[in-house]
Amino acid sequence: MFNINIPRELMPKNIKNPAVFIAEKHLVFPNYGIDTGDLVIIDLDADFVNGEVSVFKNSRLPIYRISDKKIMGYSVHLGKVAMLIKYYGNSPING
Repeated sequence: MFNINIPRELMPKNIKNPAVFIAEKHLVFPNYGIDTGDLVIIDLDADFVNGEVSVFKNSRLPIYRISDKKIMGYSVHLGKVAMLIKYYGNSPING
């Protein structure tokens, strides 16, 4: 995860503890409109809610997965997806 400054005015009002990562799409990656290179901003303090898109972690590859339900083998809920920044072309992070 990167330390990226996003103005508070552009963030959802209810986000408490934001973190960001660059999405890398895999075959098992569900289609939530997220593509490789997109910035996914999550709220690390948000509780899991079944049916709402969240990020989960495990110790194997792929380490992170996005889902709207719990995933077998991904026992750690990192946070709920709060917003997405989509790049059409080269992102400033991955060139």
